[in-house]
Amino acid sequence: MQDYAQRFGEYNSATGTYDFSAARQGAIVGLLPAGCLFGSLIAGHIADSLGRRMAISVSALFCCVGNIIEISSQTSWAQFAIGRFVTGIGIGSLSVAVPMYQSESSPAILRGVLISTYQLFITFGIWTAEMINFGTHNMSNSSSWRIPNGLSFLWSLSLGAGILVLPESPRYAYRKGREEEARSTIARLAGLDPNSLAVNQQIDEIRAKLDEERAGESTSWYEIFTGPRMLYRTLLGITLMVSFFLSFFLYLAWAFVADSLTLWTRPDNN
Repeated sequence: MQDYAQRFGEYNSATGTYDFSAARQGAIVGLLPAGCLFGSLIAGHIADSLGRRMAISVSALFCCVGNIIEISSQTSWAQFAIGRFVTGIGIGSLSVAVPMYQSESSPAILRGVLISTYQLFITFGIWTAEMINFGTHNMSNSSSWRIPNGLSFLWSLSLGAGILVLPESPRYAYRKGREEEARSTIARLAGLDPNSLAVNQQIDEIRAKLDEERAGESTSWYEIFTGPRMLYRTLLGITLMVSFFLSFFLYLAWAFVADSLTLWTRPDNN
C-alpha cells in the first residue's frame, strides 16, 4: 500500500522509503481501541435511554461517520486517526449493544448459540478484511486502502438500517411498560401463541428480574472489585482476554500481517 505510506508517512531520505514514527503509528493504531473503550462505557446508558435497537443503529452510525472521515483523508494522518477513534466508539458500543439485544430477544434454548456467533463472525470479518487487503495492496492509487475502509461502511449501514426492521427487546419493552409488545415479540420470535405457557413464563421471569433490580440497593462501578467474589471474576475475565491477545497463534497472525505491511510499503513494490 505504497499510496497510503506516501500520503501519511514521512519520507526517509536515507532508505528511500516512507516510514511512520512511533508516535504516529501508535496514534493511528491506538485511537481505535481507545474509542472502543469509550464506546463500551457509554453503550449501556444509550441502550437504556434509546432502546436496544436504536443503540445498535446509533452505534452503526458512528462507524459510518468514522469510515467517511477515514476515506476522505488526503494527506493528514491526524484526520485518519480521528476517523479511527470515531469508528472505535461505534465498535465498542456495538460490542455491548449487540450481545445485549441477542440475549434479551432470543429463546433460552438458542441464546448461547446466537451469542457465540457474535465472536465467530468477528473472526470471520477479520479474515475477510485480510483477504480484501491482500487483493487491493498492489493497486498503485488510493484504492489500495480506501476500498478496504469503504467496504466497512456498507456493513455498518446494513446493520444500522436492518436492526430497525426487527422488534424491540422484550425486556426493554416490558421495562417501559409495554407488556403486550413484549409478549408479542417473545411469541413471534419463538413461534408460539402470545398466551402460551412458555410465553407467560418468560414474562414472569422478566417481571421478577426487574422487580429484583428495582428493589435492590444502588450500585457503583467499583463494585466489580469490591462485591462478593467480584474481584476474582473481574481478574479472571481480564486474564482470559490478555491470554487471548498474547496467544501464540494470534502472535503468528499479527507477525504475518506486520511483515506483509512492511513489504507492501516498499517503494519498489508495484
